[in-house]
Amino acid sequence: MRRAVRALCLVVLALGWSSFATANTDEPRVRLVVVVVLDQFPEWILERTAAILPEDSGLSRLLREGVWYQNAWYPQATTVTAIGHSVLATGAPPRLSGIYGNSWYDPAAKRTVYCVADPEFALAGAKGAGVSPRRLKVPAVGDLLASLTAGRAKVLSFSGKDRSAVLTAGYAGKAYWYSAATGGFVSSTYYHPSGELPAWLERTNEKLNALAYRSAVWNLLLPAGRYPAAADERPGEPAAPRGVFPHQMPSGEGVRSAVRATPFLNELTLRVAREAVEAEQLGADETPDLLWLCLSATDSVGHAYGPLSLEYQDCLLRTGQALGEFFRYLDERLGADGWAAALSADHGVAPCPEGPAAVGLPAERVSLTALLKTVEAEFYDGLSKAGTEEERRPSLLRHIIGPFLFLNPAALRTTGLSEAEARRRLVQILRRQPQVLVAYDAVALQQGSFPASDRYAEALYWSLAPEWDADVAVVLRPLSIPGSPGRATGTTHGSPHSYDANVPVVVRLPGLRPGVVRDRTSVAQLAATIARWLALPPPAPADALPGSGP
Repeated sequence: MRRAVRALCLVVLALGWSSFATANTDEPRVRLVVVVVLDQFPEWILERTAAILPEDSGLSRLLREGVWYQNAWYPQATTVTAIGHSVLATGAPPRLSGIYGNSWYDPAAKRTVYCVADPEFALAGAKGAGVSPRRLKVPAVGDLLASLTAGRAKVLSFSGKDRSAVLTAGYAGKAYWYSAATGGFVSSTYYHPSGELPAWLERTNEKLNALAYRSAVWNLLLPAGRYPAAADERPGEPAAPRGVFPHQMPSGEGVRSAVRATPFLNELTLRVAREAVEAEQLGADETPDLLWLCLSATDSVGHAYGPLSLEYQDCLLRTGQALGEFFRYLDERLGADGWAAALSADHGVAPCPEGPAAVGLPAERVSLTALLKTVEAEFYDGLSKAGTEEERRPSLLRHIIGPFLFLNPAALRTTGLSEAEARRRLVQILRRQPQVLVAYDAVALQQGSFPASDRYAEALYWSLAPEWDADVAVVLRPLSIPGSPGRATGTTHGSPHSYDANVPVVVRLPGLRPGVVRDRTSVAQLAATIARWLALPPPAPADALPGSGP
C-alpha cells in the first residue's frame, strides 16, 4: 500500500509538471550537486561576517569560487523553515506548492496540520509517527532528476529537522534527519517501507552519535575581539550564565536535546553526510546525484541568542569550518571539478528588538493578544447592534493563519455589517495601530487586485492558499516581532521584511567565473539553476539565475 501511494504521488506530479516542462538535451555539468541550506541565515549577516571567515572555511571558499547573489529575495511573505526549503527545492511559492507554513490551520479539515505529518507512515530507525512529502503539490528538482534518469540518480537530504529533509528530498529522494530521542539520524517508512535504516546508517549512528558530546564544552573558535559582536551579553539575549561563553553540554542523555542549539549538530550532520557519500557512492558514475545539506543549528542558536550574538556568529564560523572539511573530502574523492555547490538559507531573522530600541529605533516585542484585543474593541465601538457588554460579544476572528485573519460570521451578524464592510472597517482599524505597517483586504489580494509595484501585497498573494476565504492580511512594522514585552529574549522571523526575506545565494560550478551580482533576483530561481546544471527542465516555470552557467 505504501509503495503504491508513493508511486501514485510521483505519477500525479509528473502529469502536472509535463504541462510546462521542456526537454533539456544538454549533458549534466557535474556528477554531484551539493546544496547547502543554512537555517536562519540572512544576507545582512553574511555581509557582516564575510571578513572574518577563515581561509579554510567552506563559506569563504564558496564566496571565492562562486557567484554571490546579494539581492536575492523570497517571493512570499511568510518566511519560515518549511516554506523556505520547499521554495529552494521546487522554485514554487506557497500558493503553488501547498506548503503554507511549518504548521497551519486547515479550514477544510478544521484542525491544525503539520507540513509533513502523515499517519500512513511510521519512523524508520526509531519509534514514532512518520512523515511524508504528500502535502507538496509540485515536484522537487530531485524528483525530476530521479524520473529522467529512470531512478539511477541518487537524491539524498540530511538535516536537523524532519521538514527540511523531507521537503528537499521530495517524493523520489531519501530524507534523513536528526532525532533527539536516539542521538542519531532517522527516516520514515515512506522512504524505507521495511522500517529499517540502510546498514551504513545503522553503523554510522553507532559511531557518530550525539552522546559523544556529553560534557563537551562549546567555546569561541576565535578570540572574542575578532567577532563583529561588541559583547557576549547583548540586549535581548538570555542573562548569564546561560547567555555567555563557555557553554557546557549535559553529562547525561540530555545532551541529545541540548546539542540542537549548538554548532555540534551541524558538525554531526556533515559527518553523517560524508558517510553517505562514501556508502551510496555519490558522484561515482556518469549519472549525476543530488545531495541536500540542511544545517539547522543556526536557527536554534539564533532564536535563543539573536543573530548579533557571539553564539550565533561562532556557530556560523564553526559550521563554515566543518563545511570546509567536507568540501576538501569531495575534492579528494571526485576532484575539485567533479562537484558543484549552491548555498542559501530558508529564511533570515530579525535582530533582537532591544538592540535597535536602545539607540532610538521603533523596535519592540508586540503582544499579539493585546493588539488583537485593542483592534476588536475598536471594531465593535460605535456599532449599536453590537451592544455594550464585552463578554456578550462574539470573538471577532474565527482563526488566524500567519498574516491572514478570518472574520467570525457571528461577529458580522452581531454588528449587522456586510462582509465587505467588515473587511474595510478592520483594515482601517489595523492601519491605525502603531505596531502595524500595512493591512489589506485579503479578498482583493486573492483576486490579484493590487498595484504591481506593491511588493508587500505581492508577497502576501504568493503566501495565500487559493482555497482560503481569508478576510484581511496584516504585516507588523519592521523590527517589531511577536513576543511578550519586557519578558522574552531571543528573536524570530516570518515577515516579508528585508532581514527575513533577503537571504544569500551563492553558486559554485566548475568553469564558472566568480563574481558578485547586486541586481534583484528571486531565491526561487535557484531550483531552475540546479536543474540546468543537471540537464533537467525547471521544476517550476522560472528562469535560472543570471550568470549561473551556460
